[in-house]
Amino acid sequence: MSDFPNFTQVPPHVNARISERIGNPKKVSSLNSWIRVSSANGTGLMLYSNPNISTFKKAGDNNMASIYGNGKVSGILGTDWSGGAIYANEGQGFKPSPIISSIEVDEGAGDLSRKASFSITAFTKEQMEKLLEYFLEPGYTVFLEWGWNTANSVSGWESNLSGTGVAKFQSFKEVNKRRAATGGEYDNYLGFITGGGLSQDGDKWTISVQLTGFTELPGYMMSTENAEDEITIDGKSDPKIDPADPFGANLIENAGKAGELGKERFMRMFNALPDSRKTPRVQELITTLSNIENFINWDEDVSEQINGEAEGGWLSGKAKKKVGDTEIELPKGTQLISENKFIKFGAMMEIVFAIGTNGFKLSNGKTVNFRVNTSSTYCMAFDHMYSLDPTILYIPNPNTPKFKVGKDKVGLDVTDVSDNSKGLNGIQFPNQNKLEVTTKGGAKINQAGKFWGKLDDLYINFDFVKGILETKNNTTKDALYQILNGMSSAVNGLWDFQIVEKESELHEGVTELTVIDLNFVSSAPGAINLTMNTQGEQSILIDSSLDLGISAAKMNSIIGQRLSTSLNGNGKAVPSTLFSGNTDMVLTQMDKKTEAQKQLTAAAADAADAKKQEALDVLLGKLFLYPLVTFKEASEVKDKDLYDICYIGAYKDVETFSKIKKKELGEIVGSGALMPINFSFKIHGISGIKRGDMFRVNGLPSMYEQEGSFFQTLSVKHVIDGMQWTTEITGGFRPKN
Repeated sequence: MSDFPNFTQVPPHVNARISERIGNPKKVSSLNSWIRVSSANGTGLMLYSNPNISTFKKAGDNNMASIYGNGKVSGILGTDWSGGAIYANEGQGFKPSPIISSIEVDEGAGDLSRKASFSITAFTKEQMEKLLEYFLEPGYTVFLEWGWNTANSVSGWESNLSGTGVAKFQSFKEVNKRRAATGGEYDNYLGFITGGGLSQDGDKWTISVQLTGFTELPGYMMSTENAEDEITIDGKSDPKIDPADPFGANLIENAGKAGELGKERFMRMFNALPDSRKTPRVQELITTLSNIENFINWDEDVSEQINGEAEGGWLSGKAKKKVGDTEIELPKGTQLISENKFIKFGAMMEIVFAIGTNGFKLSNGKTVNFRVNTSSTYCMAFDHMYSLDPTILYIPNPNTPKFKVGKDKVGLDVTDVSDNSKGLNGIQFPNQNKLEVTTKGGAKINQAGKFWGKLDDLYINFDFVKGILETKNNTTKDALYQILNGMSSAVNGLWDFQIVEKESELHEGVTELTVIDLNFVSSAPGAINLTMNTQGEQSILIDSSLDLGISAAKMNSIIGQRLSTSLNGNGKAVPSTLFSGNTDMVLTQMDKKTEAQKQLTAAAADAADAKKQEALDVLLGKLFLYPLVTFKEASEVKDKDLYDICYIGAYKDVETFSKIKKKELGEIVGSGALMPINFSFKIHGISGIKRGDMFRVNGLPSMYEQEGSFFQTLSVKHVIDGMQWTTEITGGFRPKN
């Protein structure tokens, strides 16, 4: 529903409503809310919060809608989508129509999409049983509408209550258009039933219903589920392949000999997939994914040449090899090339979601995609970053530090780099160019080169993904979170990935799931157009609170930064102080001692590493290399400099990584990191405020009012209870950088 975590402005119509209510208590005191709940089951069922119908049915009248029915049947349940009355079965009569007790619609951090819940109170067993058909059938659609008793709100009431009329609200564009047209006095929600319950209290029944947005449908699909027949690219002819294609026999070796190296690697990858992924639909991806840059370290014969396992291999007959400007003696049995195989993340996503269908079409012609789109996912980055875990991640960084073997040092050196993006057809992470994008939601994203990268341009360990996809009873959502969290762990928690609901950047009017990195933010937040007052006649707040909750993890992080040994969770240094502008006298002295101790420790380390060969042994245990994707033959790698034929795939040294990260991210331009400080407030209902919107607050301690500091909306909740609609906003504090 938003561009979160990017920075956005509160829509103009929201500001207009807020300004209208300031100093005008008479305005809000006259507001009463209405609710309409519509089930799409069969011919539909609409329930109203305050229907304009007769109290009782007339004698002999079997059609007129009434609140209390007659002696044989209770009051009307509601109407179908054509307006015809719907009653429960005959049973207990003269009982009132069911009522909608409450509605909550919540868009908050960590949710894939907006969630909703509501309760219906039924007054007879027959009412309850009939309502269950419409509102507790898993996967069926429900459309919620609510608003104020105003002309603006009533004008937003969806008059075309039909499959086509309701389906269009799957698009954020349509929802936001209706919100703006009604001045924020009307809102709606379209979702499908994913939970609920039934309880009894005397002669009353309460039906609780939980709804989830349509875009979350992929999250409920099983990652191992596939109804298509599996096949194998094993040399047998496949009728789906054009007979005119010279590789119609699908022989892996023939593809390689004919110069189709990418096609050969795709075939190897296909045959290594879990059985549930060996489908004709995945096989057909060979036409779009058979680029050599999609696969790293898939040629065993090249690896064997470098490891010396093949005749005439790179290490055969020689103990010393030139690495950069230095000739080193490699220990006997050294395995320079690991067995880790990688696939480009964007290509992996194509395979994960190639499950026999791209989604389903709504009656308005729009498509609900059964996939999570990552093509516009931007991630935090820094210049000399590298992977810490070869079992999970490879980073195609053109400025990957080389490991040096010199007189005084054995280890990584950022003054001399190796291009980890060689041969990858322009794929690089971090991206070296400046980022300047305006999203569909209007957020302007700017970031300097080397401080950002695209998720799709990273490489994921194939066996790591395969193990997750083979897990039984694993939903797509859970599988993807395991993959994303694993990738973040391979860069010491640099990224904080979340799956959220957004308007598609590629397809107009389509809502979809996408991945965001909460730790990536634009360099310039732009103007902030909303300021809330906590007290006085200029305040419209029903309630507000400031929550300073420093978790144990955050407290430890801040303490670590004080001791100059760590960073906070998103890789940027926290402010030197949170509340005090003074230094700690004792800590200052301890810092001096710590520096002296560091010098002693460094001297001891130098003495311990006097034997360079021993240091080299340790280094080689941390270093992981992979052949360039452009190589296939032994002659291409024989007797060449290691850095001319290999990528630096990973280096298992967290301390070095942290030092580089701290130094380079200190130069990043942008807003401050989200602090563990939240401001929450409640106002009379307004539709249109969204996650990512910025606001300031007057009346808080002065540190929260400094120029350049602001709160960013983290969650939005709408609650309709009785005749009152309230909107609850929680914002996280971003200090001036």
